Amino acid sequence: MWASPSMAMATVCSWWTPAAKSSTGDQLLFIIAQHRADQGVLQGGVVGTVMTNFGLERALEERNIPFCRASVGDRYVLEKLKMQGWQLGGESSGHILCLDLATTGDAIVAALQALVPMVESGLSLTELKRGMTKLPQVMINVRTEDPGRAPLVRICATRPIGQPRALRPWPRADTPFRH
Repeated sequence: MWASPSMAMATVCSWWTPAAKSSTGDQLLFIIAQHRADQGVLQGGVVGTVMTNFGLERALEERNIPFCRASVGDRYVLEKLKMQGWQLGGESSGHILCLDLATTGDAIVAALQALVPMVESGLSLTELKRGMTKLPQVMINVRTEDPGRAPLVRICATRPIGQPRALRPWPRADTPFRH
């Protein structure tokens, strides 16, 4: 197993198992949050983004760990963490913020925080992330001629887990459709 900080300013943490299976930022957040909660040192809850896998939200809920979503981007996660008074958050991409240890996302800090539960428990990365089941999700961009439909999209974003959700409109009609 190895961790790989991204070359892009070392802000993204990627983990690979010996079977060459990668782990998402959501799974790393789960491992870190669960360990901190078990140790009694998790301050508050976890902030994810609108793109965070529902499996993380469910796994944290089962463990009574609060969870909330921010818009995509470190700055929005950081803003929500500060607003909630929490310390742990991140994105599916592997941008993870541990505000008790660093003021911004740092891949080295995130890698070390994911390593601590492995060392202390003697469990592998694969074993630790079994507590979270990634749920299938698909992102499809949908073009709309009417940016005024944005309120409808925001309403759809609040639908319960497991139901189709829309996150934001794609207002420019001249933008080509991609999925």
